Amino acid sequence: MDAETILKALLEEAQRNPNNAELRFLLGYVCSQGGRHSDALTEYKTAVRLDPRFVEAQFNLAQVYSTLGRREEAITAYKAAVELDPNLAVARDNLASLCWNSGLREEAILEWRNLLEREPGHAGAHYKLSVALREMGHVAEAEAHYSRFVDLVYSDRIAEANAPDS
Repeated sequence: MDAETILKALLEEAQRNPNNAELRFLLGYVCSQGGRHSDALTEYKTAVRLDPRFVEAQFNLAQVYSTLGRREEAITAYKAAVELDPNLAVARDNLASLCWNSGLREEAILEWRNLLEREPGHAGAHYKLSVALREMGHVAEAEAHYSRFVDLVYSDRIAEANAPDS
């Protein structure tokens, strides 16, 4: 079944069942994957309105805002996703990166620190935090995070290299 057929079937089902948050989420996903970002925003917003605790819809809403370059709205949506699920590492990392790129340096650093409190082995957060801290003049702490990043990346590679063949 092609994307247009799936979209048509989902739209028909949405007409019959307009208050189904999961259905609206699926519509948002299909629209987003097809490059129909305006439609995706509408569907994700509807899903969140119907189910304010729907973290995946909130996260995907943030993703679409970010794709469209709507930084402030993306930051707000990522914050909402992180509030719903403080352990959602990808949302916290995306929020931190978006804050950093928007000039919200201290907020970005705080988000990467929060991420590492919850997931100390997140290599990407160690790396990004090391870059941010170095730029902010905190060289010793930056070097510690970079060292941890290297340890994590190389320990994974060593483990892969020594894994038995499947």
